[in-house]
Amino acid sequence: PPDLVAWASTHSHLGGSYRLVGDLPKARQTLEEGLELTRTRMGGRSGDQAEGFLLNALARVAYAQQDYQTALARDTQAAQFFEAAEGRLLPRAPERIRAILRRWVASSLFGVGRAQLALGHRDAADAAFDRGLKYARQSGLREMELELLSGQGTLALARQDWPKALGIYQQCIALANQVKR
Repeated sequence: PPDLVAWASTHSHLGGSYRLVGDLPKARQTLEEGLELTRTRMGGRSGDQAEGFLLNALARVAYAQQDYQTALARDTQAAQFFEAAEGRLLPRAPERIRAILRRWVASSLFGVGRAQLALGHRDAADAAFDRGLKYARQSGLREMELELLSGQGTLALARQDWPKALGIYQQCIALANQVKR
């Protein structure tokens, strides 16, 4: 129902606002209330999308609170939601819808990679960034590709692989110049 979609959206925006002003406990509470609402009162595609968005937002809050395990779990769940949603699309579904879902998967996988890196799981972070980069490229959204490349650069720095980090960051600069145009 449209009013429930509006409530879920409001929770998402309000929780995000609390996060941006630094009130992380209030952000988490608001987003969890929204998640509970979507899980108990919404269904179908709009319920899945709302749940995925709220899981992403909760992952960002958990990451900001340095609760990397929760951030990892929330972003992993969100990626699974969005991948499943793309898998349910009919073959004749508009490419625009596929691109949007791929962008959301890529964003979730960036969060997975970032959390894995914070937990010291470098190989898992690498796999998440690589997988996310494939989705970002399929979506055509260069900004998301740039974010994932940056994650790979951070990982290369963590591994002290200076030549690889330099190469990745050079790719980032070239891509940023393309995006800017």
